[in-house]
Amino acid sequence: MASHCFLSPTISSVCSPMRDGLSLTPGLGSTNLMKPIVIFLALLASAKIGYQEYLFRTSTVDVIINAYRTRAVTACQRDAKMQRLPSSHNLWSQPQALRLAIGKSNLDVYIWQINSNLWNARFRNPYIFITAKPSASNIFCEYDIVHGVASVYRM
Repeated sequence: MASHCFLSPTISSVCSPMRDGLSLTPGLGSTNLMKPIVIFLALLASAKIGYQEYLFRTSTVDVIINAYRTRAVTACQRDAKMQRLPSSHNLWSQPQALRLAIGKSNLDVYIWQINSNLWNARFRNPYIFITAKPSASNIFCEYDIVHGVASVYRM
């Protein structure tokens, strides 16, 4: 195919793609091919960051629970004995559920009440919740990590 280019005194050569048989229709250019690739790479990067954040959070929870588990079990046994509830070692050392929570949701403090004495307990302090075995008539323990105090409740 012959080129229909012409020379200009200011521009070395000017060619028209339409004259050369090339089309400039949308959808056939490389820019439209790049858009899905960029979107895919952005999704892949956000999935990677999200998964790393998930791994960090779950491993942090596991480390905190493992670090304070023995202290929580000891404090729960002590508080259960003081309340004359069942306090066998297996009841607390092999619990049905063990959960870490930040803040105590049952306190009546709102987030804008930052001058309240209970604000840190409601929104900031970490707690370990231990649920005893089902045969123990629904006994659970709440261990305050900051103060090292346990409270045993019966549901």
